[in-house]
Amino acid sequence: MTLALILVGGGPARAAGVTLTVSLSPASIAADGASQSTATVSVLPPLRAQPLALYAPFDSHISVGPVHDNGDGTYTATLTSSRSAEVTRIFATDALGTDQVFPATLTQVGASVTSVVAVTNRPASPSNPPVTNEGVVLLATVTSLADNLAAPTGTISFNNRGSPIAGCQALPTSAQGIGSVNVTCVTSFAATPSPAELTAVFTPAAGSLLSGSESPADDFPVASDLTSTSVTSTSTPVIGAPETYVATVTPGHAGAVAPTGFVRFFDHGATIASCRQQPLDGSSTATCTVTYPAPGTHAIRASYSGDANFQSSDSIVLRDSAQILGTIDASMQWRFRYTSRDTRVLELILSRAPVGSRVSITCSGGGCQVKRSTVVVRAPWQCGPAGSSSCASGRTVNLTPQISQPRLRAHTRLTVAITKPGWTGKAYVFAVRASLPPTVQIGCIAPGSNRIAASC
Repeated sequence: MTLALILVGGGPARAAGVTLTVSLSPASIAADGASQSTATVSVLPPLRAQPLALYAPFDSHISVGPVHDNGDGTYTATLTSSRSAEVTRIFATDALGTDQVFPATLTQVGASVTSVVAVTNRPASPSNPPVTNEGVVLLATVTSLADNLAAPTGTISFNNRGSPIAGCQALPTSAQGIGSVNVTCVTSFAATPSPAELTAVFTPAAGSLLSGSESPADDFPVASDLTSTSVTSTSTPVIGAPETYVATVTPGHAGAVAPTGFVRFFDHGATIASCRQQPLDGSSTATCTVTYPAPGTHAIRASYSGDANFQSSDSIVLRDSAQILGTIDASMQWRFRYTSRDTRVLELILSRAPVGSRVSITCSGGGCQVKRSTVVVRAPWQCGPAGSSSCASGRTVNLTPQISQPRLRAHTRLTVAITKPGWTGKAYVFAVRASLPPTVQIGCIAPGSNRIAASC
C-alpha cells in the first residue's frame, strides 16, 4: 500500500541495475501513535531528482512524512508509529518500479500497564484486616495497550516496600493470554511494618512486543494475630528437686513469623520471682525452673507479653502438687576403739542405702584428716535390665576406708548424712568422748535441706 508520500520531480530515465535500500533510525519505537523513526533510502547508482515513495504494506496506520532528496543519492522521510505492537517492513518504490528493493524492519513495541491487589479467603475490611501469617493471594494483571492486543509474555515479580517477596519472583505469565493476563501468588505478611506496600513488576520476555511496567503501590494493612498460651510440667514435682514448667505460645496462624518477647510465670496469682521475664526461644517456648522446699499444692499460670506481630495471652492454671517421694530408712553398724587420748573407727557400715543417694561424711574437731568426703550409692552391674527387683531397695556401703586412719580427739563430731532428692534423709551424729564410746544421735533431713533435725 503506497502512502501518498511521493517526491515529485523530473529526471533522466532509469538505468538498469538500480537498487533501493531502506534503513531506519531507530529501528524500534513505541507503538503509541506518536513515536518516530527516520527512514533513509539509498539509491545505487545515485540518481538525482528521482521520484520516490516509502510505504508500509502491512500496517496502513504507520504515517510516512514527505520524502526529502538529500542530493547525494539518499532520500529521507519521518515515520510515525501506529498503535499496533508488531514487527513490520518498510519498503521504497520509484516511478519506474525498480525490482531491486531492500526493505527495512521496524519494530513497534506496545505499552503495558500492570496493577496489583491482595485478597484473603475471608471478607476483610479496614476494621477487620488480615493478620500476621494469614494467607493472602496476590493478583497482578498485565494489560497490553496496543491496538492489536499483543499478549503480555514475560514474568511478574511481587515486591513489598521495594523488597522481593519470597516465592513470588519471576512468575511466568500465561502463554494463552490475549491482551491481558493474570498472575497470582500466595504469601503472608507481618503486622510490622504495616501497611504492606505492594507492587508488581512486569518484565517482558526476550523478543516480546510489549514494554515492561510496574504497578502503583497498593497499601495493604495487616494487624497483629491472636495467640494462645499453654503451660505444662516436665515431671511430677518432688520436694528438693528442680521442677521445670514449659510455656508454649501458639499463634492463630502459623507461618514465617514467630512470636517473640517474654513469658511471666505465676503461682497462685503471685509472680514467681525467678521467672518474671523468661524469653521465648525459637520454638516459641519459655521455661521456668523452681525447687519446692516443702510439700504443697501450686497453681501455675503463664502470661505471654505479646509483641508487634502477636497479641498477649494467658494460659489456664496448671495445678501441681509437690510431694515427698519417701523416707530413707538406712541403718548403720559401727565399732570404735577408744582410749583416754583418742578414738579410732574400726567399722562403719551403712545398710539399705538407696541407689542414687549421696552419703556425706563430715568430721569437725581434733584429729580429722579429711573434713568432708562424699560417696554416691550406685547400682551394681547385677541391677541392669535382668537384675533382681531387690536392687532398688538399697545397698550395703562400707564407709570404714573413708574414716579409719584418723585418731579422733574428744569433742570431735563425726556426721554421716544420707540424702536423695525428694526424699527425707537420715543422719547419724557421733560425738567423741575420752575413754568412752562416742554418743550417737539419729536425726532426719527434710527434702532440699541440709539441716539435721530431730523430726521431719
